[in-house]
Amino acid sequence: MDKLFANARKCWIVTLIIGLFGVSLPHFAGAAVGGGGYSQPPWKEVDQSSPGPVARFASAMAYDEDSGSTLLFGGVDINYDDLDDTWMWDGQRWTDVTPADPSDSPSTRIYGEMAYAGPGKGILLFGGNDAAGIFNETWLWDGTKWSNATPADTSANYPPGRIEFSMTYIGDGEVLLYGGWGENGDLKDTWIWNGTSWRDATPADPNDSPTTINRTSITYDKKNDQVVLFGGYTSNFPYVSNTTWIWDGLKWNLRAPAASPAPRVFASMAYDSNLEKVILIGGEAGYIPKDDVWFWDGMNWTEQTEANLPQLSLSNMVFDSGRGQSVLFSGYSEDYLFEKTWTHRISAVSNVGVASGSNAGEAAADWIVEFDTGAYGALEGGSDTLTLHVPSGTTLPASNLNYTINGTASSALIQNAAEEATITLPQNVSANSRVSVAIRGVANPPAGSYGSNNFTVSTSQDIVVASAASGLNFLVPDHIAVGATPAQVLTGDSVSVTGVVYGVGDLPVSGVGVDLAASSGSFGSASAMTDANGRFSALFTASSAAGDVTITAALRANPAVAETVAVRVNARSNGGNGGGSGGGSSGAGAKPVTVEDPADPSSSPDIEEPKPAFTDIAGHWGEADILDAARKGIVEGYPDGSYRPNRTVTRAEFAVMLTNALKLSNQGTILSFKDADRIGQWARAAVAQAAGAGLIQGDANGNFRPDALITRAEMAVMLARALSLAADARSAGFADDRDIPDWAVGAAAEMKKLDIMRGKGDNGFFPKDPATRAEAATVLLKTLAAIAQK
Repeated sequence: MDKLFANARKCWIVTLIIGLFGVSLPHFAGAAVGGGGYSQPPWKEVDQSSPGPVARFASAMAYDEDSGSTLLFGGVDINYDDLDDTWMWDGQRWTDVTPADPSDSPSTRIYGEMAYAGPGKGILLFGGNDAAGIFNETWLWDGTKWSNATPADTSANYPPGRIEFSMTYIGDGEVLLYGGWGENGDLKDTWIWNGTSWRDATPADPNDSPTTINRTSITYDKKNDQVVLFGGYTSNFPYVSNTTWIWDGLKWNLRAPAASPAPRVFASMAYDSNLEKVILIGGEAGYIPKDDVWFWDGMNWTEQTEANLPQLSLSNMVFDSGRGQSVLFSGYSEDYLFEKTWTHRISAVSNVGVASGSNAGEAAADWIVEFDTGAYGALEGGSDTLTLHVPSGTTLPASNLNYTINGTASSALIQNAAEEATITLPQNVSANSRVSVAIRGVANPPAGSYGSNNFTVSTSQDIVVASAASGLNFLVPDHIAVGATPAQVLTGDSVSVTGVVYGVGDLPVSGVGVDLAASSGSFGSASAMTDANGRFSALFTASSAAGDVTITAALRANPAVAETVAVRVNARSNGGNGGGSGGGSSGAGAKPVTVEDPADPSSSPDIEEPKPAFTDIAGHWGEADILDAARKGIVEGYPDGSYRPNRTVTRAEFAVMLTNALKLSNQGTILSFKDADRIGQWARAAVAQAAGAGLIQGDANGNFRPDALITRAEMAVMLARALSLAADARSAGFADDRDIPDWAVGAAAEMKKLDIMRGKGDNGFFPKDPATRAEAATVLLKTLAAIAQK
């Protein structure tokens, strides 16, 4: 009966293959190109220069972490003959490594399973069947031959023979086996191989085991330390499942993700350590193979658009960690039984940052999009592309010349929609590199808050669409606050008129134009743009006639948003204040500002040193340092009296703070950064001084990126340079050392040693986190203290 059953199982699959392919089925065929619109598909067929394994299904494959090679064994070929050959894949070609002595190899079999057995243990093979029956044998591959590790007595503490089961390495030298079909029918047991023997790990409570039985897919999720089991057949309707089960070391737990792949059996599944996610590919339902691809992140499934991948079932897939790629071999579709090998490297871009030159809704602005390419994300100029997607309501420019990648204009553009554009890179971009895309003439979306998932980037080498690290808020400018002009400016002299443009909630609005007008006198420029903190300034020159002057600052895009101040201009003689009326009419809400004559002794009262006071720092952890830094002239507040300690700091702002702290007296250097024109006038002198002193440098593309938020890693490097530290340590001593860029490790170590920058949370440095205004004040004071002690 058992032999008849085994033969019946084989006849069933033979009948299926004949029904699918017909008698004249070829041995191989090219893969159909899938959708996705990628110019360089992430799944690539390997050009096999030497003969490899014949087309097959129901074979077993595993990756050997020790040798860095992939091992393939057995299966059934196009002629329905069971196979006993062993092949090794080295990343470029297959080599037949079948032992010459038949006793050094398992006999022919199908539906066996293999898994890496742990360091120094080789590859483990278990189960399978041939025409004679189902095997319960355990075999180990040592790199050159197989050895039978089946104990003499398999009646106790040993898995029954089986087919169509699941097996995976789970770390710590252990392999987990689940379910399948045995001599007596369904199996729902769980077994652990420890390198020398098996033990039964089946939970005592049946509810703690999966309801699926065989043809499941399994892999070990290293990041989340969990075994993931998906799909398979059940013993009750509906017979094909799409359930996800997690093994926690003691029992199986059913998960209920928000989305899930459709029910299926025989899907391929592996853990990609580059992406740190589980990949599931293909499988079948109702004997119809599938071509969809899904990622599991530990909590949820997400479907991915793939390219160049046919419908596949009963294929083999492993992840080659040494080469950072998945390897997929053979399998069948509705038309073919393949003998192809595909490789797949997922190289998702990361650290996506998006900044608009203006945070005003619907304003015209220049944008900067930055990201890091992945370990295998090298891009070829002239063919590889970059796709940008921004919020609905945004209008991206329609000319490729408006897109500059690392300083060079894009060579082509496809405008997929107003808010989506695919640009062709004009030059090669290496893996693991920072890419900066400047976009001129974007129309911002309407005012509102847009989450990070509204700003995405992907390249033609990526199948993962990466979201920005943070979203953006766009505002409606609704009022202007003009600050007091400096005292003691006479007729004919100049005074700086400053102010801030605000939106709802008194949030500063950047990158908007302000028009300035005066009832007498003149402005060096009658217009100004607000900086990243909503500030603007313009140089006003008083006329030769004393008297009252009305100065108006109005929003260029909406002149109704305006503020007026009254200024009294005094004559240069000693004869009093020039006959002014003391204020004059300045309109509703005008603020009288007096410009005094220093030649008039009566108009020059003693001036006490101002005592900084901010309206929003009481009780803040940085209160004392902020006040001290303000007294020392390192930092300043806003015209409304606030300091905004939790607001993040741009690179230009920190350059100004740093030069204020160090009181640099050098004349600076010529600003040769490619994006020097983006550095505001208020910061140009400080940036030039800092650059001249060797404190700041451009990025690999020659840009300074003044409006980019300064990260803790960048801040540490600038402070280390200010202290003239060697900063050559290879470990910083933080819990997240591996996240600190190589160029910042030494600086982070010195900052910790000097107690200038401490760890956050559980001793984490968080190198990519932006610094706040409170943090900047504190570290600059500590830096000055460290300089004083040298």
